[in-house]
Amino acid sequence: MSYYYVPGMAEPFWVLADDLDIAHNRASDTDMGDLTIAEFTEWYLPRAIRITVEQYRNGTKP
Repeated sequence: MSYYYVPGMAEPFWVLADDLDIAHNRASDTDMGDLTIAEFTEWYLPRAIRITVEQYRNGTKP
């Protein structure tokens, strides 16, 4: 698994599970809360910042 922070988003913390081909935003309750890895990469990766699991769990900005 890998963890990302996407600046500018209301809910910026994402976890990517490559084995399941899913990118999940833990705080989003919309249809945009779960994306495929390809969708996440296309839409957010240019500005997404990889973070540690501790930063993800604590909601700490990089």
